[in-house]
Amino acid sequence: MFQEFSEISKNQKSIYLVCYIKLLVPDCIIWNFSLDFHVKTRASLSREGNAIRAHAMLFTAFLVILGIAVTTPVSAHCDTMDGPVVKAAQEALETGNENLVLIWVKEKDEAQIKEAFNNTIAVRKLSPEAKELADMYFFETLVRVHRAGEGAPYTGLKPARLDLGPAIPAADEALETGSPDKLVKLLTDATESGTREEFSKVMEKKNFSANNVSAGREYIEAYVPFIHYVERVYEAATAPVENHYVEADNKSEETQIHSKETTMTSTN
Repeated sequence: MFQEFSEISKNQKSIYLVCYIKLLVPDCIIWNFSLDFHVKTRASLSREGNAIRAHAMLFTAFLVILGIAVTTPVSAHCDTMDGPVVKAAQEALETGNENLVLIWVKEKDEAQIKEAFNNTIAVRKLSPEAKELADMYFFETLVRVHRAGEGAPYTGLKPARLDLGPAIPAADEALETGSPDKLVKLLTDATESGTREEFSKVMEKKNFSANNVSAGREYIEAYVPFIHYVERVYEAATAPVENHYVEADNKSEETQIHSKETTMTSTN
């Protein structure tokens, strides 16, 4: 493998070093730091295999000593190993068709993905090990750039077969089969069940005496979540979706507002 290493460009050698570091320390923050190291420095690497191994191990040890090997898992659909972005990357690499992945990034990021794609194609020819490392480099790069284009943070690739709940798999199945019937039923049943449950909670507290302030507060504590639930469901069904990062912020903001209103009603 190292005899063939001298036949590739310096840029591709730096990718291989980054991939090797990733193999030694599979941490998303180290990986992102390594990507910056690759893009910004494009260091000139030794052609000797022992020197490459030594540089990789020293660089990894340096990062570990600094204590930056920390990651915060975040559940998402597009950053899993069996998600649509990685699947597109796998197909693109096998077929040599970069257009299969360009649709997942903004136009302004096309050049970066094309460069990563071409370098990966070159490096993965060296050996099975190089292929595995180079592919993972491309997966991480594509997903990171895709999420950045949505305004979302990148926290590393997640393993396959994560529990994404019923909605996302149902949505993917609807697209595969061409029928939304099961998806619509899933969403309709969940909405009906949630609405009836929240409604029942309010009705149980509704008929309180005007002179019973404590009972009145219990009614308000049930009323406010019910109204927010109905409002959130309706807005989710009718408002356009911009991206999942904005949704996460809005959800957090709604939770804070609801919490404040509940606290206010409890202290009045």
